[in-house]
Amino acid sequence: MRTMAGRIEINGKAEWMLPLMNGEPSTSLIHIDFLGNISKLSRISFNPKYEQQVLNQLIGLNFKFNPRHKEKITQATNYSVPVDLESLKSFIQKTKQTLERCDKNTNIQYKKALIRNLLFASQLLDLVVIDRDVATIPEHWKETDSGRVYGSGFSLQRLPKQVRNAALGKCHQYDIMAASYALMTGLAQQFDPKIKVAAIFDYVKYRESIRQNIAADLKISEDRVKEIFTSLGFGASTVDTLYKSIRASLSEAQYNTLMSNRHFKHILENIELVRSVILKHFDDKAPFFGLTYHSNDPKSDPLKPKKRTKNQKLAWIYQAMESHAISSFIEQAGAKDHIAILPTHDCLYFKNRLPVDLINDITIVLQSRFPLLRFDHTAILPIRENDYQHKAYNDYYEHSRNHMHLMSEQEFALGYMKNEYDPLQLDISVFSDTIKEIKSGKEFLPGLLINLNN
Repeated sequence: MRTMAGRIEINGKAEWMLPLMNGEPSTSLIHIDFLGNISKLSRISFNPKYEQQVLNQLIGLNFKFNPRHKEKITQATNYSVPVDLESLKSFIQKTKQTLERCDKNTNIQYKKALIRNLLFASQLLDLVVIDRDVATIPEHWKETDSGRVYGSGFSLQRLPKQVRNAALGKCHQYDIMAASYALMTGLAQQFDPKIKVAAIFDYVKYRESIRQNIAADLKISEDRVKEIFTSLGFGASTVDTLYKSIRASLSEAQYNTLMSNRHFKHILENIELVRSVILKHFDDKAPFFGLTYHSNDPKSDPLKPKKRTKNQKLAWIYQAMESHAISSFIEQAGAKDHIAILPTHDCLYFKNRLPVDLINDITIVLQSRFPLLRFDHTAILPIRENDYQHKAYNDYYEHSRNHMHLMSEQEFALGYMKNEYDPLQLDISVFSDTIKEIKSGKEFLPGLLINLNN
């Protein structure tokens, strides 16, 4: 971080910018909450005295990439992701409108998240390339020795999901349900069929209700609990130190409540058992889904190589299985002319919804290698301006009216009493209330269900 901030010359002497910016706490622009080193990131925050001014300046920032930086990105491109330009523009406008309505009573973290999304979306818009009326984002992807593909630099894979969804527009996401738990537990079962991991089975099957229970217990959002379980699945430590991600995200009381929660304790015990079984039985020299494990960390200096840690080894094993499952999904869907528009590690995005029979066929094939693997579907409905929403959801509205009319006619033909409905005046603003309502369907009139997941 100190290197990124750079130096400045004062009286002929080069000084690091970071200590100077933090020299006097009462007037410094930033405060260093924790000064990291090579293995630990620093944590900084704005001086509360200037925070609002800085945030307000960022709102009006008209971001443009440096031309030379933009040229480097274009030259390094080895993959292009198709994007919905109008959806992205509408998201930017909607975010600006929301920020304009913020006042002194607005939660500061919420405002920061809005500004973060606005800046990312504005940068993304500046990178859009239009060729023959097709808008794309240039990406540079790299494949690691585990087979996992990463987007480097400014990649859609690495952006907040609200921004990514806005860029992709209306589409469909398929992700592996409780990916790390399902894949690693399945492998441990193959090594030791007698392993007892009932708590993980329950989590894979009832993860939403378990997360809701813990969220209520800790008095935090379900999304934060999901983040904790995701971190745990990827090997995060639960030790009581602020240097670790799980502990750092909670207060002392919340951490103690989490560690004493019955569901969490059993799941944690099962995860530790799964890891120990895999480490005991995994053969480093045997091919694993066409890949070979190397004990040396490829990121270390080739002249002074470092051995992978146990956690790094487990991460490699998981990523090798994940990349195989995702690649197989892409291949099988592509064979039926359904092309993925973006892979993001354990999930895939498609422009159109895949047929149920195809999902079933793909799942059956993959379950022969990964017994606990299941896929979850989410219809992506980006945050947009109200006018744009009206245009986007008009097809759902028309489909629902036509379907209801057809059902009514069929019932009448079969001798049932025909229901007379008043002309439907749909208030499109309901689509702005909550995404959850939209995804689950909302009953506007008795018997009339608009299900946006179909």
